[in-house]
Amino acid sequence: MSEQSPFIITWHGGGIRPATIEDLPELTHRLYASREEKVDLQRGLVWVAEHEGKLVGMLPLRLIWQAEPLMIFSEVRSKSLKRRIAVGLPRAMESYIGDRAVNKTGIYSYFFVTKGRLWAKLAKAFGCLRIYKGCMTFGRDL
Repeated sequence: MSEQSPFIITWHGGGIRPATIEDLPELTHRLYASREEKVDLQRGLVWVAEHEGKLVGMLPLRLIWQAEPLMIFSEVRSKSLKRRIAVGLPRAMESYIGDRAVNKTGIYSYFFVTKGRLWAKLAKAFGCLRIYKGCMTFGRDL
């Protein structure tokens, strides 16, 4: 009886397959040494390209909440009310996303894109990481 190939797509000398636990240290190292988005590879599915026994590419796949736009309507004039809204909406969102007893989706990460430096500052105060250089995209795993 022949052993089944782990490859989904094959070519001479290699192919595409799901990553294994043994692949993750190398993949994580390569990801963090790159300029690409930093993601936790253990929280999703990762496809790898292998050629002649070496990893030569990867594509992480994950489900994530997209949290935008955060809007404070123009009729709000009070600076203190604007601050309460600006802090309260993300806190409520994080409370839901991070609570495994309430959030049954299995999705515990979020990201958003902002044009405003004030929102970027607020994102950092919430513990979000800047995902891309040159673009104000922030994210957080809860």
